[in-house]
Amino acid sequence: MFNILKLSFINPIVYGIMMFILVIPFIIYGFDIIKRGILRLIKREPNMDSLVTLSVIASFIYSLVNLILIIFGHKELVNNLYFESVAMVIYFVKLGKYIDKSNKIKTSKAISELVTITPEFAYKKSDKELLKVTIDEVKKGDILVSKPGMKFSVDGIIVNGESHVNESFITGEAKPIKKRIGDNVIAGSINIDGLIEYKALKIGKESMVSEIVNLVNESITSKLKIERVTDKISGLFVPFVIVVSIIGFIVYLLIGKGFNQALMTFVTVLVVACPCAIGLATPLVVVVANGVLARLGILIKDSETLEITSKVKTIIFDKTGTLTYGDLRISRLANYSS
Repeated sequence: MFNILKLSFINPIVYGIMMFILVIPFIIYGFDIIKRGILRLIKREPNMDSLVTLSVIASFIYSLVNLILIIFGHKELVNNLYFESVAMVIYFVKLGKYIDKSNKIKTSKAISELVTITPEFAYKKSDKELLKVTIDEVKKGDILVSKPGMKFSVDGIIVNGESHVNESFITGEAKPIKKRIGDNVIAGSINIDGLIEYKALKIGKESMVSEIVNLVNESITSKLKIERVTDKISGLFVPFVIVVSIIGFIVYLLIGKGFNQALMTFVTVLVVACPCAIGLATPLVVVVANGVLARLGILIKDSETLEITSKVKTIIFDKTGTLTYGDLRISRLANYSS
């Protein structure tokens, strides 16, 4: 860093050209943000991308003009180069979007793992014959067969047989539950020790697993109350910053500070105000929270529930055995032979 700063005084032209060359890859890297920002400005719906775009374009053009003047002998303008500000603004905005995207991918992966709980095939009883069919081929009212050790393919009701069923992935109960004729079974639960015939009642998007997946998706896409507030603030904040920067530019011209100082004031206001932590941090926190909870097996109905949870002081569970590991474990070893 010391050598670069020293270079700016020893040879401003080389320093300026080097900074210009280094900032080009950042502009290419952040071109998607610039494009979105320009489109939102054209539609008269400025957002945080618009603020980023204005600050980047203004800083770049201002620095480029000063670089040209430096090349033609005005070496004192070396301190008016803001190429590094362009690079840093783009870098931090892209970093925030990368974290946002990566956490959405992790959340989607957690959701997809829920879907894979249900088997891809089922055994359908037809005229005393057992046919292996895909889940898509199963229709409501079909009689399916589940052998010991198999997972139930769809949500249904037992019409013949009895068995112990492991539903820990849904209920958290480590101990298998005794199921008889007339009892309901859940897709993805495991048939432990009996031959079961059951009628398909809920398939596809109607199944309990699909409903859970939908709940997780809704919790991700729904907005918190605080998010709606920040959206409104951002909607007012961006035009306000733009207006303030323009007013600053005009005022500096009117009081005789010169075009150079006026333009620097315009750029400074835009750069300082962007990126805005309000516009980036709130949605990012929501996505990260939902992703972590989904991976831990904690499902939130919607984002408002997540917001209310911060105020919870006491949690009451309906019965003993609700909080388990989801499988049987040895808790104690005892030797009674003596």
